Order: sequence, then C-alpha cells, then structure tokens
Amino acid sequence: MHHNGRQRNQPAIKAFLRHPQSLTEQFRRITIDTTSNNMTGTSLGPYDILSKLGEGGMGAVYRALDRRLGREVALKILPADLAGNQDRRARFIREAQAASRLNHPNIITIYDIAEADLPSGRIHYIAMECISGNTLEGLTPAEGLEPVRAQAIAADIASALSRAHAAGVVHRDLKPANVMVTDDGIVKVLDFGLAKLVPTGVSDTAATITSAGTQLGMILGTAAYMSPEQASGLPVDARSDIFSFGLVLYEMISGRRAFPGQSPLAAVAGILHSEARPLTDVPEHLAAVVKRCLRKAPEARFQTMAEVQAALSSGISGSRSSLSMLTPAPAVLPSIAVLPFVNLNRDPESDFFCDGLTEELINGLSQLRTLRVVSRSTVFQFKGGTEDIRQVAAKLHVSTALEGSVRRAGNRLRITSQLINAADGCQLWSQRFDREMQDVFDVQDEVPQAILEHLKVHFPSGILPAAVKNQGQNPEAWTLYLKGRYYQHWTTTEGYRKALEHYQEAIALDPGMAKPWAGIADIYIFSAIVGLGRPNDLMPQAHAAALRALELDETLAEANSALGLVHLWFDWDWAASEAAFGLADALFLGRAPLGQVIELCRKTIDLAPPAIWPHWYLINALASNRDFAEIPGAIAQARQLAAGEPVSEGIFGWALALAGDHEEARRMAAELTERRASVHSPAVPIAWIHLGLGDHEAALDWLETARLERDPLLAMSHVNPTHDVLRDNPRFQALLHQMQFA
Repeated sequence: MHHNGRQRNQPAIKAFLRHPQSLTEQFRRITIDTTSNNMTGTSLGPYDILSKLGEGGMGAVYRALDRRLGREVALKILPADLAGNQDRRARFIREAQAASRLNHPNIITIYDIAEADLPSGRIHYIAMECISGNTLEGLTPAEGLEPVRAQAIAADIASALSRAHAAGVVHRDLKPANVMVTDDGIVKVLDFGLAKLVPTGVSDTAATITSAGTQLGMILGTAAYMSPEQASGLPVDARSDIFSFGLVLYEMISGRRAFPGQSPLAAVAGILHSEARPLTDVPEHLAAVVKRCLRKAPEARFQTMAEVQAALSSGISGSRSSLSMLTPAPAVLPSIAVLPFVNLNRDPESDFFCDGLTEELINGLSQLRTLRVVSRSTVFQFKGGTEDIRQVAAKLHVSTALEGSVRRAGNRLRITSQLINAADGCQLWSQRFDREMQDVFDVQDEVPQAILEHLKVHFPSGILPAAVKNQGQNPEAWTLYLKGRYYQHWTTTEGYRKALEHYQEAIALDPGMAKPWAGIADIYIFSAIVGLGRPNDLMPQAHAAALRALELDETLAEANSALGLVHLWFDWDWAASEAAFGLADALFLGRAPLGQVIELCRKTIDLAPPAIWPHWYLINALASNRDFAEIPGAIAQARQLAAGEPVSEGIFGWALALAGDHEEARRMAAELTERRASVHSPAVPIAWIHLGLGDHEAALDWLETARLERDPLLAMSHVNPTHDVLRDNPRFQALLHQMQFA
C-alpha cells in the first residue's frame, strides 16, 4: 500500500522540487498590497469598521459594527487578485453560501457576502460572527491538553464537521488556527467553504502548500495538516477532513505536530511516506481514534465523521468516572432542575398544561451549552413528591431548582415560579404571572430570561433558547399540542390515540406550527415499535411528518430526533442515526447496580404519570437480578396498562419463562403467533419468549422473520442483553451481518 502510494505521488513531489522559487513567489503575490492598508474608521455598506483583528494570505479581518442590527461582526476583506477573477469569485460565493447554511453551534456563522466600491477599486468581503476567545493553536500548551479536555473539544469539532459534510461542504483547511474556543468555552470551527478558493494558474497542490507559520487568518491549506490525497493534488472528499481532524487531535493531546518538518515540503513528505510517532500516556480509545484517522488510504480511515463521533463516545460510555470528568463542576457550569409545576386546580384536565409548561422550559434552557439542565425523565420522578427541595437538588446534583404552580380559571391563568438556591434553600427570584391564556407565550419568555439573568448565564445577543422565543402560535393550538404531549408520555395505545387526535386538531387550527408534526412523527414511530401497525406502513408516515416539521422549523430538535429514530429503527442506517443523536447513553438503563435500577423503576412507577416503559425496565431488571418471585406481581401490575400489546407480552413471556413458568410462556408465544394470522404483530417479542424458554433455533427463526419484515425492534439486536445467549451462534452472526452490524 505504501509503495503504490509513493509511486502515485512522485509527480507531485517532483513538481514541488522543480519549482520551489515559483511556489514561494506565487504565495508572495497573493498576500500583498490589496488589504495591507488599515481600513479602521471607514465604512463598507452598512458596516462601520472599528479595528483590525489580523491579516493573512486571504486578506485582512476587521471588527465592525452592523448599523442595521446594532451588533458587532467580523469582516474578512478579500484581495483583489482573487476577487478580480470571475470564475474564482463565483466559486467563492457558491461555497460561502453553502457555509452560511450550516446552522450549527460549533460553526462560525456567516451573515453576509457583499462588495463595495472604494477609490482603490472594488472590494469583496464577508461578514461573519464576531467572537472573543483563543485559537486552539494558542490554547494548546507544549505538553498538550488534558485528554479529557482534548476529547471534549474534539467531540465538538467532529459534530461541526459532521454537519458540514451532511450539507456537502468539505473544509479542506482544518487546523488548530481555524478552531477557536470562546471565552465561554464554546468551540467554533472557522473558514468553512473557503479553502477551495485558489488563484488561477496555480495547481490545487501548489496553491495549498504554505508553511505552518502563516499569518493570522490564512485560509489556504497548511502543509502540516493536509491529507495525503490533498498534498498530492488528487480529488478530496470528507475523508480528507477526517485525516486533518486526526492531525489536530494528535497535536491537542501531545502538544506536537504528527508530522513535524523544517519546511512545508518536509511536512508533506512525512504525511505521504511516514507514520506518526505513537501516542503514549493517553487513553487507549483516543490513541485508537487518532491512529485510524491518520491512515494513508482514505478507504482505511473512518468513512464519516459520524463514525468518528461514535468512536469518541465509546471511550466514555462504559465509564461513569470518565463521564463525570467531562462534566464541569457546578461551580464552573451553572446547573438547574426545573421541577414539575404543581396543578393547584387538582383536576386531571389541567395536568397537561403544567407538564407541558415544565417540559417547554426544560427543552428551551437545555439548548444553552453554558447551563446544565436536568432532563425531563429525571425530574418527573419527583412529580407529586413532598421531599424538601434541597434534598431533591442534592440528589440531582444541581446548584439551583425552579419550582412553580399553575391555577386556571376559565381563560385566566395564574402562574407562580421561584428559583431556589440548593445550598441553603433561599429564594433567588420569584414572580407571579396573572395572564390570559393567549399570553402564555410571554410567560415562556420571561421565566427563562429571569433565570438566565440571575444565574449570570451568557448567551449571544439575539440567540435565545427556543422556549424563550415568542413563536406566536395560536394559544388554542398550543393548548392542544400540550395535551398531545401529555398523553404521548403515557406510552399506551390509548395515550397514543389521544395524542394523535390532539396533534391533528392543533395543526387544523395552526397549520404553520411545527411541533405537532414532530409529535405525529413520534406517535407513528412508537406505534411501529410496539407493534400497533406494520412498520412498512407507519415509518414512511413518520418520516414524512418529521420532514414537514423541519420544513416549518429546520432548527426543531424534536423533528431531528424523530428523523434519527426513523434511521435507527426502520432504515437501519446506523451512521445517520448516530449523527442525529447520541445513541449510547439512550439505549439502555446504563450500568448501575441492578438493585438501584429496580428501586428507580419502582419509584418512577409510583410518581410518574401512567406509562408502560418503567414496568418493562422493572421486569427486565428483576429477571436479570434473578428475583423470580417478584416477577408475577410486577407483571400483574403492568398488565393494567399493557392492554395486550405485543412488546409487553413478549417481555412478560420472556420473564415468566426465566422464572420457570414455561407453560404460561408457551401459551403466550402461541397466542402472539396466532394473532399474526389476522392482524400485524411483530415477530421479535415471540423470539424473546423462545429465548426465555431456551429454544434458540425457534428464536432465530422468528428473528429472521423480523428482519424480512424490517421489525424496528431488531435495531437493538447487537446490544440487547436478551440476545446475549446467541452471540456465538453462526445464524445470529449472519443476521447481524445482513443488517450491516458486522
């Protein structure tokens, strides 16, 4: 492999060696004159230039004020050598437009592409987000960053690149100087879509070879961070960025370049023909990620950034101590638990509004990276409880807690809320809102705003969490949406039916409202998963509903999550699903001791709204812990909600078989089998019962049937502990291979 690569790259190397002077001259020419004059104090269109930030091969960068919006921006002014060529300018504009569509928290935002006539000639410039911080180049000490911090930064870079690649944008110039960490600790990848801009008459190879010591803001590719194919002048794709990512991660960890050289050509020679010095004294999984990223052949590397993200995550998913190391201490990162608002009317009809208001506040605040917010599923364990708020906060490891109540009288609302300091129970802020129902959005604005101010949480001007933005929905439609969410969390057939009705009613009143469409997608997805209909019928409807939600609001997290679920449960497109959401921590209960899991499940069943899923987890945990005497009682309690659903019956039958009640388990398997003759019923639950009975061949028959039917429950086959007894079975291994797990 290396010998063939060396032969393939000989022409490019010979070209470099023949014309080193012309190469230097070409780069000298494109960096002079055009932007050397300081433009501070002048104006370009609506932008007043305030100060110069830096200058490099692609022009000067200035801090400027946008008079229209009253915000500061960064202006990058392009040299005339590049701006004067029509083809190159058009290419630049196309790529800058592509970059401007990359809506991602770790990607620098491009606001504007424009031109202006000055006495010296026509100026082309880009207006982008102005941020304060340090480049990764300046942030990395000689000994390298702590592995935990390096991994956290790398995860954000990988997330940014994954989003860009999904939009068809290849960076081509990823390097420490093009990654900034803001004063608030947010990672930003710079200069997307600009690296392909090279002057006419210079080959792709020649135009991208510059020293690693280029001036601030240099956009053209840097020799020390190129992929072998890029350094050879060959076509590049997203895998080139993966190689560059490996080089950046290597340097973050070690404090040195993977391929140091006294000249650009020496660095290129190392990239093409040498192996990087192995990393030592670093976590094994990080070293493995770097090693695979730095494979010479693109096909030998990770093929997508989603795979890189999964590999980075796998190193911490099995270790709670490692995960806690990645979580900033409360003293550094403010934290909050939004506890379920209390329904003072004490009528079931008002529960949906209290739960919905709580959930919206959680979802909105969770979008701020500078604030740690406890999840809905965790805080709702305390619904209706009487524990002291300081004890609750201590259990949730948060520094503050928000509690509140709602009283409804016709169309009038009284919402009270208070922010509590967990350390001493003192009130930090409180307010009562007496409003009409139509003004509920104002409350959703004001409560988070007050929380952020009192916690001194920073957020960029004009960028607020979704729940803070007044989206202007029809209040009646919003009420119907909240009802839908309330019933959806029941996770029962009746709950799904009611939720779907309310979502559809909300859309009828407000067709432009995105969230009910995302809710409909969820209903179809989970109905398919639990066997309430054929996946081939329901999943395409889920996909269509999620896409409709994204058409109305492309930033809607719920819609993106629904797409990820379709990719996971139906398409079996693992890379796409991993790119849509973090998979590892969401799949199972985690690795806590089974006794703790059992206690947690029972508490959830007692406190949370009626839902079947805690019963599933409880029965699974009891069986795994061999608490067989407890299983019949747990199943009897769960049957009140299960209503004969196939997934529940499969779990019940599997657990009863393990507990020794083979007769009842066989009866349940036969009943599920007979049901398939008249209505759709998934095959996987039948396989589970046969696994509990020890009949592995029958179980495999049903699993193979499930594959042909694209049963969503098969998506977890590679990690489902229920299937552990089949791991060494050739038929099961073949099944996983057919599903592209192996």
